[in-house]
Amino acid sequence: MTRYRGNVEAVRNLVRETEVHRDVYIDDEVFALEMAHLFANTWIYVGHDSQVAKPGDYFGTTIGAQPVLMVRHTDNSVKVLHNRCPHKGTRITTDTSGNTGKFFRCPYHAWTFRTDGSLFFIPLRKGYENTGLETSHASEGISPVRHVRNYRGFVFAKLNDTGPDFEDFYAPFMAPYEFFENMGIRVWPNGHGHTGVHHSIHSDYSAVPGYFESMAAAYGEERAKAILDENRHNTIYFPNLMVKGPIQLLRLFKPIAADKTLVESWTFRLVDAPDMLLERTLMYNRLINAPTSVVGHDDVEMYERAQEGLRVDANQWVNVQRLYDPSERHDATAVANGTTEWQMRNQFRAWSKFMTLSM
Repeated sequence: MTRYRGNVEAVRNLVRETEVHRDVYIDDEVFALEMAHLFANTWIYVGHDSQVAKPGDYFGTTIGAQPVLMVRHTDNSVKVLHNRCPHKGTRITTDTSGNTGKFFRCPYHAWTFRTDGSLFFIPLRKGYENTGLETSHASEGISPVRHVRNYRGFVFAKLNDTGPDFEDFYAPFMAPYEFFENMGIRVWPNGHGHTGVHHSIHSDYSAVPGYFESMAAAYGEERAKAILDENRHNTIYFPNLMVKGPIQLLRLFKPIAADKTLVESWTFRLVDAPDMLLERTLMYNRLINAPTSVVGHDDVEMYERAQEGLRVDANQWVNVQRLYDPSERHDATAVANGTTEWQMRNQFRAWSKFMTLSM
């Protein structure tokens, strides 16, 4: 039975000021609507352009449930394409990464496309004469993702025309990306798959001997101090991205089903920085975020218990009321008590907004 599809008011009613209905977490229909609307109306992190360093390099990922390819075109620009052949709908590649040269070739019937997605070659093309192929969707080649923005090397994309421009959605809150870009980075190639307070045991990092001096020589002492003093523990970008600037770490939460999420953790190497920084980042990632983490098992256990407990019918609402203030909705930036659930309330206000923009 359809309860939410096409029913904007029903979707909005899932989120109250201090409560969230369990269906947001467990309902398959709501999940499908998230893929169709929320993940299509928001700017989603695709990857870093260092992952496609050379022309022909590609990186396969998803935007919501849609498979996409980030690729370095022959003119050195970075494109994001839907991973689908326009002929029979076959996925162009199932590899996570590689180099395709100057062309993508579909493995089914060998239709061939340039790395910007445009159609290059069709075998036995005479069979299409006088059929109107030139005006078909297939003749347009691999469909590009409609909106792409490369911000300081970080590539974001939005599937729908609906929703804000990148600058309105992200740019006022990009300090961690500026931290990375100021020093130059590249993605360490082997990420693994499996908030937001200012200070914690996760953010108290010791100084790297000689690093401040080399930064000061490159940028001046004042600028170097400003860069290295930026110490944001977890910066969360709606809907599914977390950046940890001081430890050069990015985590991407990729939805698979209403009850299943893939968490990818990517580490970054600062160009010309001491090896100790990369070593510290890799150690932190394995210690905290990997499936073998020595600190994450209690969290994962609670996530699983919550998913099970939300099936209980006696109470169908999740409470996010701690330190609630009705005036908080109008404050775009604030410093607050670290135990507040304000960030959770903001998350679900955004959820409601972007879920219903295109319904």
